[in-house]
Amino acid sequence: MAVAATLASLVRLPVIQRSSVVLVDVLGHSLAAASDILGVSIAAVLVRNPADPSGTVRYVVLLDWVGGQIARIRDFKYAPYVRESQVISSL
Repeated sequence: MAVAATLASLVRLPVIQRSSVVLVDVLGHSLAAASDILGVSIAAVLVRNPADPSGTVRYVVLLDWVGGQIARIRDFKYAPYVRESQVISSL
């Protein structure tokens, strides 16, 4: 029953999002590798808890841009595995 519900949710996603889920969650690719494979860019907002003095990143929000405008927002607040798979560095 749970598998059917998961598949039903997965097939309702747009192609790029569905492909991202398969590449990252099923096949184990990094977000960077998945973006290269799909030909999309990764822009991210790092969300931190202002009350936490360590400044630890709590979760990420990924932004997809098309023609200079935000085309899609993916909020990963409840998907900690996404944050755990990222490498974050300062510019």
